[in-house]
Amino acid sequence: MPSFDFGMAQSLFNHLPLDFFALALNAIRRNFEPGGRFFATFFVAQPGTRELRHEPGGIVTRSDRDPFHFAVDDVLVAAREAGWSARSIGAWGHPRDQQICELEPLMRHRR
Repeated sequence: MPSFDFGMAQSLFNHLPLDFFALALNAIRRNFEPGGRFFATFFVAQPGTRELRHEPGGIVTRSDRDPFHFAVDDVLVAAREAGWSARSIGAWGHPRDQQICELEPLMRHRR
């Protein structure tokens, strides 16, 4: 099986519900080298926010349909439940104001 030490999903998970984020991370984890890093971007909202307009760009995200937004803590918990250590990097200059998190596979979950 191929193995990777770096991966990035830019502007991907904002098109999928949070459950799919966890499923995707679970599926790719076994293909990452120890110490490998995976970066994922997403639109951020406070917990319970149903609809939000992001500037720049005027993108309207929602909690229940595409394009999605997530609370940072929800993203980090989903990543940890899928077998990754996770930390928020935050803003990184994305043209639509997405934030980014850094993930590292937890060894005890590797196959």
